[in-house]
Amino acid sequence: MHALIFFVLLQYLTIFEGRFSSLLRATIAALMALCISITYACYFTYSSGLNIAFAASVLNSSVTEIRAMSIFFAVFALVAVVLFCLQYFSHETFKKISGTKCRLVTGILLIYAVSSVFYIANEEVKCGVEKDCTAAYLDRTPFYNLSFFLRAWDEQSRLKAMSGIKFSHTYRTIAPRFDEVVVVVGESARRDKLHSYGYDRDTTPMLDSQLNNNVILFTKAVAPAPYTMLAVPLSLTTAGNSSKNTARMYDSILNVANENGIDTNWISTQSSWGDDSFGIAAIAKRSRSVQWVGGSDENVMAPLKRVLGKPGRKLIYVHINGSHEPVCYRSSDFAYAFGKKTEDDCYDSTIRYTDTLLGNIFNTLRGHNAAVVYYSDHGLVKNQHGDYVHASGIPDKEAVEVPMLIWFANGRPARFTPRITGEYSTEYNYYLIANLLGLEVDGKRCLSALNRCYDFRRPPVVTDTSGIDRLYSSLPSVPI
Repeated sequence: MHALIFFVLLQYLTIFEGRFSSLLRATIAALMALCISITYACYFTYSSGLNIAFAASVLNSSVTEIRAMSIFFAVFALVAVVLFCLQYFSHETFKKISGTKCRLVTGILLIYAVSSVFYIANEEVKCGVEKDCTAAYLDRTPFYNLSFFLRAWDEQSRLKAMSGIKFSHTYRTIAPRFDEVVVVVGESARRDKLHSYGYDRDTTPMLDSQLNNNVILFTKAVAPAPYTMLAVPLSLTTAGNSSKNTARMYDSILNVANENGIDTNWISTQSSWGDDSFGIAAIAKRSRSVQWVGGSDENVMAPLKRVLGKPGRKLIYVHINGSHEPVCYRSSDFAYAFGKKTEDDCYDSTIRYTDTLLGNIFNTLRGHNAAVVYYSDHGLVKNQHGDYVHASGIPDKEAVEVPMLIWFANGRPARFTPRITGEYSTEYNYYLIANLLGLEVDGKRCLSALNRCYDFRRPPVVTDTSGIDRLYSSLPSVPI
């Protein structure tokens, strides 16, 4: 109904000529075409409409990611152009052939349209957390997809306003204490695609060789969200998805290390983009050294070796591209170890490439008093076309079931078991990494899974792409 109202208004504008009438018609037609094509793109790729998580990801995408994802969405740019032409030129044609009767009918329809607009404006609108109701009103128009971008922008602005908040903690020194802790944050790797977790393909030969003596393997790790923009900050900070304490998105483990005289470093192949006072980039900026190296994941090795060559204790975050979609259209990041005949071949090759990178990091750290933590931010799911994509709406369990491990350069300490088999949310990695640094924060030793008092009965919570918290146990399961 609302689409019809705006179509009638646009149709009525074709009768009049003025300085800005043609520009106004073109603008309205372009916006309608854009919104409709976005809907097509989301449903075709993700079997879901646009949501605030997708909108936020678009606003904060890097050039590299935009270039990669354009392969999926190039056809929908053509759809937008075709829709624009159909709308705009149909109105121009109507203007040429319209007579008195057509104008009379259009005028009557205009009265209906205006009265309907007033009705929409007077409906009770739930504005939510928005400072104004613009996004809520856009929900009732053909431009409804723009409302998600307004909400994402508003949320981003609210988080940026909190970036200056200072947090204070108390610390106690504990054992073990490693001089170098390297945290490798993977991308889009789902747990069931690693041979170390029982997959039938040899995707993790390097990791497999380390399991007996050097590794703690988390067999049931769960990501707190199915998309990077939320999953990574929740794993770095004290925010916690179930707490909804967005201010604590800036209370990161990097701050803990800085306050305790530990040198902090951030090395990333996911290049910085846009306003770096928000999200992952803002957290990374709390490091004393930040390097956006871009390109292939192996590019992190040279700066990592330089940092390791410096004296002093260190916390080093390495953020990689990993298995980010589209897995069959990556550049020469890696040799496709399993070929490119199917989407699974490509995805499995990205897992093997990450395994090789981890092996190089392990070899670099041998003989050091060091520990490496590796986990993926989230997993992917297969859409109706067989492509691996980010989950939308209520995610499948497989979209948040992630690999996680701790590797010890001098062998796994005797106090630790080779497997942690309880359900564990990576939102508690803040406390686990503090533990590896030899620090207990605010007396919360039992929030580190390395301590026996950690409560594995605590159910993991997952925030879906609509911002709704759900128990992991309640999610559907659609294994490959």
